[in-house]
Amino acid sequence: MRMANEQTRESEPAASAASWCEVAECNDIPNGQYRKVSFKQNDILIVHLNGEFFAIDSVCSHMNMELMGGRILGDCITCPHHGAQFRIRDGAAAGYPAVHPIATFEIQTEEGKILVRECQPSE
Repeated sequence: MRMANEQTRESEPAASAASWCEVAECNDIPNGQYRKVSFKQNDILIVHLNGEFFAIDSVCSHMNMELMGGRILGDCITCPHHGAQFRIRDGAAAGYPAVHPIATFEIQTEEGKILVRECQPSE
């Protein structure tokens, strides 16, 4: 199974490798679904999309409301409150009323576990 932004931990510098955090098991998230997890004192969504895993902010940039409960349509998640859409792969706003991206997080798997490391929102 291919992972978004997958890297091997052996290629990471020692200080950087320490920033990876286990957040879920691969088998816990079926394809086309997502799960909310806690990460660095925030909630994020781990999305399983066509054999890849992605990590995105759990809050819509439009009105700071939860994306939990939103539908996945193609490669986007739709906010259940006002219909804003965001691309799962890079967090970009893909549908009005959102105009700002949501944060994305670098992700990899290791021995069936999903690991996340913080990165900047896509622009």
